[in-house]
Amino acid sequence: MRWLRSAKAGTQHADAQAAQESLFNPRWHRVAALRPQLRPHAELRLQVQRGKPFHVLRDLTNDNALRLNEAAYAFVGRCDGQSSVQQIWNAMLAAQPHQAVTQTEIIELLVGLHGRNLLQFDVTPDVENLFHAQDRRRRRRRAGGVNPLAFRLPLGDPSRLLAPLRPLGPWLFSRTGLALWLAAVLPALLAAAMHWDELAQGAGKVLASPGYVLLAWLCYPFIKGLHEAAHALALQRYGGEVHQAGVTLIALSPVPFVDASAADGLRQRGQRALVSAAGILAELAIAALAMGVWLAVQPGLVRDLAFVVMFTSALSTVLTNGNPLLRYDGYFVLCDLLDLRNLATRSGRWWSEAIGERLFGVRVRTPVEPLPGERIWLQVYAPLSWTYRVVLSVVVGLWLGGFAAMLGVAALIVLLGANIAVPLKNMLQMLGLSGREDGERRRAWLRAGVVGAALAAFVTLVPLPQSSVAEGVVWLPENAQLRAGTDGFIAELDAANGQQVHAGARIALLDDPVLPAQRATLVGDVAEANVRLFYAIDRAPQDAPDLRQRLAYHEAELARLDERLAVREVAALADGLLVLPRHDELVGQFRRRGEAIGYVLTAAPTTVRVALPQQQAELVRARTRGIAVRLLESPAQPHAGRIALRVPGTLNQLPSAALGEASGGRIATDPADPDGLRTRQPVVVMDIELDGRASPRFGTRALVRFDHGTAPLAQQALRGLQQLLLGHFNPRS
Repeated sequence: MRWLRSAKAGTQHADAQAAQESLFNPRWHRVAALRPQLRPHAELRLQVQRGKPFHVLRDLTNDNALRLNEAAYAFVGRCDGQSSVQQIWNAMLAAQPHQAVTQTEIIELLVGLHGRNLLQFDVTPDVENLFHAQDRRRRRRRAGGVNPLAFRLPLGDPSRLLAPLRPLGPWLFSRTGLALWLAAVLPALLAAAMHWDELAQGAGKVLASPGYVLLAWLCYPFIKGLHEAAHALALQRYGGEVHQAGVTLIALSPVPFVDASAADGLRQRGQRALVSAAGILAELAIAALAMGVWLAVQPGLVRDLAFVVMFTSALSTVLTNGNPLLRYDGYFVLCDLLDLRNLATRSGRWWSEAIGERLFGVRVRTPVEPLPGERIWLQVYAPLSWTYRVVLSVVVGLWLGGFAAMLGVAALIVLLGANIAVPLKNMLQMLGLSGREDGERRRAWLRAGVVGAALAAFVTLVPLPQSSVAEGVVWLPENAQLRAGTDGFIAELDAANGQQVHAGARIALLDDPVLPAQRATLVGDVAEANVRLFYAIDRAPQDAPDLRQRLAYHEAELARLDERLAVREVAALADGLLVLPRHDELVGQFRRRGEAIGYVLTAAPTTVRVALPQQQAELVRARTRGIAVRLLESPAQPHAGRIALRVPGTLNQLPSAALGEASGGRIATDPADPDGLRTRQPVVVMDIELDGRASPRFGTRALVRFDHGTAPLAQQALRGLQQLLLGHFNPRS
């Protein structure tokens, strides 16, 4: 049973779970005669959540608030200084005989309230030792769950530092402040949309450069300091106080924090939500101001610094602080606005109870009881939050692995352990298997072992279909493309668009006025060189070798120019249907050598050119049992295919911009490339030939599915993990 919790934190599991099946406690005699009473600075307040009343115990000396459930309030409400603990417990048993409260839970409640200096009573030395022993056990349990990558260092009461800023609170958190905030943020959002490509290019530079990462690391504590100051000012705006501030060391990086748990004592949930959202609003305002500086100044250190501040603030808001799937500001805003207090913990307990009942066959004595309209949130929040945390952990680990492989591996181990092993451990502690009877505990573990063995056998032994998918475009064979053989203007067309043509038929004639003039000049140079050579042979034999070389040079230039003049004619290389895009505008247009003029649709099978990441290409080469292609113009009709061409080696150039992410494709491209063809990672190009003619439209997108046979799920996952690590854990150049 969860007796009390910090209404803002809500992260600790009930300490009495291990003994929930036992009504009595051997240390009960030490507390039974005590007569507890709330201290004068402890105040009880009533709050209503989704129509159900709850009581909040508030410490007026530091504004900390603790939320009491029904059983805890039943005990605290009887602490009048006259009744003993034994009498209070007897009264609770008489009032609710079917929901017996254990003596262990009473002791835990006394320890919790005594440790927070909210209860006073005549404490004997033995009871003090009991409390201290309980406190030591609680501290050991808490120390076991401390995250070594993130722990807090309180530095004191910031009231004196915040006192000069107090007048800003009512002004900032008012209609005037909202208008100013909108006036800064909305234009910044519009500017971000207008400069999106440049921002994406800058973001890639920041994430890939250790220098920019260091600059962001240095800027973030200052951004976070303003973030926390906004929380404090918002809390003061509504009468609360901040009595603790300090530094959180996240991976040894100092990040300021303030304790704004006094917001839980605010009666209006809109005020509580605004206090939680104040930091998000501050970071967005900082990002908006940095955007203005970035647009106003010339390239240099100031502009780079402004971009780093803007990018860091926006990324922090989107990925962490403003995201309700993580237990930061966005989460508390969601809980306050929807009146869903302690959603993350309750959803986690709801799923732990469901899994424990179905997997272990274990039922907890006091299950989570959903409030009206809360059940759907309990069902969806925990899996969504867990999935997001795991995905974010993988992304962070892969990003760090791009700088140093060992750093990425260490980050993945720590982050995935914190998001997989720790929740599993907490679930087992919540179910309280260690405190149950031996027979029941053996049955639970046997059932879990059978289920685990069956799952392991399924994952490692049962073969499942394995396939991979790539994007491609309908590609023309080289002999079907009409390309300019030399630079020139299209002087005339000898065939019409849509006409059937034969191989060798002239399609167009290119004209370059410079070429005839150059040829006439070269002809004169050749004639002059011949005359001089004959003269030298007769009169100056010593000059003949040099003149022969000059003559050979002019003749070679003339031959090369004649070749260019000869390829002015563009002829069809195959029989088929002539396609000339924008044929009405072709005459008079300039084409460089190698540029396309049109193409001929032949009777040859349709070819789809695909670009594969290097890791996927290795799997395609090693294990391909079949290929199925679906053209996006007719996705319901699959076509069989085969690999017709493998371009040797890897390329950093896509065959078509349609395959890049800038045009909606799947392959990441360099934002600095205006054509959208240069890839961030090397790709392997293959041609897939379909069985028959499938599409007359050159450039049509296609989805290519490679069938790799069957393999157990564990083998597929291991290969995917190996490819993922090999693709990312390489130092960036």
